[in-house]
Amino acid sequence: MNWMRANPQMLLIVVMMSGSFIILAHFSLFRNKVIQRFMHASQDNLKKQVLIGESSYIKRNKTLNRESLARILRLNLEQKNNTKPTSRKCHVAYAKLKGHISLHLVTEETNQTSSSGLTWPPTFKYLDFIYKDLEHGGVYKGPKDCKCATNYAIIVPFRDREQHLRFFLFYIHPLLQRQRTCYTIIVVEQDDDKTFNKGKMMNSGFLYANSIGDFDCYIFHDVDMIAENDRNIYQCKEKKVAHLVWQMDKYNYEIPYYDYIGGVLAFTKEQFITVNGFSIMYEGWGGEDDDMMKRIWAKGYELWRPRKKNFARFKMIHHNHDKRNPRIDDYLMQDLLFSALSRQDSDGLNSLHTVRTDVIKYPSHTRVKVRS
Repeated sequence: MNWMRANPQMLLIVVMMSGSFIILAHFSLFRNKVIQRFMHASQDNLKKQVLIGESSYIKRNKTLNRESLARILRLNLEQKNNTKPTSRKCHVAYAKLKGHISLHLVTEETNQTSSSGLTWPPTFKYLDFIYKDLEHGGVYKGPKDCKCATNYAIIVPFRDREQHLRFFLFYIHPLLQRQRTCYTIIVVEQDDDKTFNKGKMMNSGFLYANSIGDFDCYIFHDVDMIAENDRNIYQCKEKKVAHLVWQMDKYNYEIPYYDYIGGVLAFTKEQFITVNGFSIMYEGWGGEDDDMMKRIWAKGYELWRPRKKNFARFKMIHHNHDKRNPRIDDYLMQDLLFSALSRQDSDGLNSLHTVRTDVIKYPSHTRVKVRS
């Protein structure tokens, strides 16, 4: 206390500094309250406050100008409404992919029930329940934090394979969603008792997809082919036709021959129209894929496969040949393949005559029924 009496000027300085700190603290609290007020205010009130100058603090603070207020408002509204920034495109986040996928596939045409009471493969009702991010028709509009760079149509030729379809849908949806792309699953079912014609179903699926949207890529996918690795990115190539299969368990994780293009084949719209789609001359099992390979080469396209073979691994669900889908006679198949190029421009999309009998939009997929 003696120094206070001896130095009254020093005492005055201390008192003034303490008062300044108190004033600054109050001012800081006031400033924070004003900022919070503007961040949580509605858009109309903010505009009104900026225009008529309700707050004297805004006038005094040059750093919190109209542009910063607009930026705060925009970010606040985006968070509140959970809207997508339209300028940011989705890209594959490889770090979030699983890599190898452990598959459990029943090998007989019978259902199994787990200890928890879950039917395996999952029922369509259960699939509809677990994939709540889908719109009706098996449509996925992409992640919420970005805009899809591509939109795919996954076309699946189908008949009498309900169990396989349930497996396919169970595994394909999470795989494509982890790859952060928009897609629609279109299952094309032959709705008659004639011998199965895979080419007609795939061509019909392409025409239907074109009628409902503008897709960047058309992926023709066998219902019994299940991917084992989500790093095998589903995609199209602008100048090459993409075959996404390198290894199949049926062939000891090889492919039967180099020109084999069965299982999963991806075209751009231009490519598929250029090759005139699939031949519709093959009634029964076999031949249409080899015919397509000839069409691809004839129109000057090359074939593309993933660089890493161990990514492009697939399991094929075991099944017996269907009675309504017998193997084509070998001599007939050879005759058709021999004449493939001579009839390419008159056999395919431009010669297709099918009748669409029904379109059912389930939550997990769109079912297009077609009579050949």
